[in-house]
Amino acid sequence: MKPLPVRTCPPTLSQPITSNVLLSLDKTIDFPTFKRYVLDYISPVNVVNAILMFEFNTIWGSWYLDDVSMKESGGNNQEIIDNSGFEIGNLGLKWSFCDPRYPWIQDGTIVNHTSHLGKYSYESKDPGVGSQEYLTQILNIKSKTRYTIEFYVFCSGEPDSAQVTIISN
Repeated sequence: MKPLPVRTCPPTLSQPITSNVLLSLDKTIDFPTFKRYVLDYISPVNVVNAILMFEFNTIWGSWYLDDVSMKESGGNNQEIIDNSGFEIGNLGLKWSFCDPRYPWIQDGTIVNHTSHLGKYSYESKDPGVGSQEYLTQILNIKSKTRYTIEFYVFCSGEPDSAQVTIISN
């Protein structure tokens, strides 16, 4: 019997050029409904790929993420996030989920009971022991280009922290 391949959690890019924390939330956040975030990102010189990474840490309860968008500012307004509103009812081919502390638990999922717009959203749910989860997507980006990243997030329960990072190469 072959051993299962070990996944890197969170995933990484070969020879990353930069890593930028775009947003960091701590346990003092309080929002009774989805909150919109709009972030600017300027890609470095000579990059072609990036990982957009959402990290959710929960004491108990659930984080919800919906309507994730990344577009070139002033560009053709083309969406570069695949399945940005999770409306196909699953993660699709480009989103990747992992939990480094409990890799055997699949507690991040697409749900149809709490969403910003549409029918579905991503839920990072605490399995009863606290959780740390990553939701990522690898993107093709242009060098020296300004992007606008927008998303909606909501937490029910007791959050610990959330962070949005972009890693490029």
